[in-house]
Amino acid sequence: MYFINLDLVNTPPNPLYQVNIKSIITIIGISAISYSCTDSYKKDQSKTDSAATSLQPHYSTFLDSIFNQANLSFAQIKHHTLIDNVYFTTKSTFTGDTIYYRNSNYPIVILKYNDGLVCSKKILLVYDKKTMKNTAELLVETDCDEDYSTDFSRLSYKIFNNNQFYTREVRHIRNNGKKTKIAFNDRFYHINNSGKIESLNKKPVNLIVPVFDPKGEINDEDN
Repeated sequence: MYFINLDLVNTPPNPLYQVNIKSIITIIGISAISYSCTDSYKKDQSKTDSAATSLQPHYSTFLDSIFNQANLSFAQIKHHTLIDNVYFTTKSTFTGDTIYYRNSNYPIVILKYNDGLVCSKKILLVYDKKTMKNTAELLVETDCDEDYSTDFSRLSYKIFNNNQFYTREVRHIRNNGKKTKIAFNDRFYHINNSGKIESLNKKPVNLIVPVFDPKGEINDEDN
């Protein structure tokens, strides 16, 4: 036989208890909505990131990246080259420029470097396809903002064949009260069988270099 406590049955509900139940239900509802919105945002953001990544071309080799003139990460540069750490700064960037004689044992690779400030440069690499690293390097081109109050120089280059090239440095030498003096210096290089760059004492007889025209270097500031 069971007995029921009528006092307990007829006791009116505690108002505080009702308020607490409503508060708990409200909090649960808000949490569920917040989670749903956050989860939806994460999914949308993931789709956006994935789409952005898919738009960035991926090249299978370092030489492919150079050939396609792709932007190169510092990790790629450090893995495939022996370039000095002085080139790695918070503002500097590397880009592929040109490949010469890709099917040879030592392709000639040109990297474009920008310091993010006042200079862009090109670096020539002799690249060993077996080790996937360069065996030698040389700065062959500079293009920097010119300061007309001081001496200025610019470097350019030309590849003649798979083992010969040269650089030409043009200098603007400024003297107060006098016309700027224009001078140039040609240097010739040979790539040996080990992929090393050798400086030559004089121009090889078989090479034809551009004629230097100092008048083409003069501008209003140099007069």
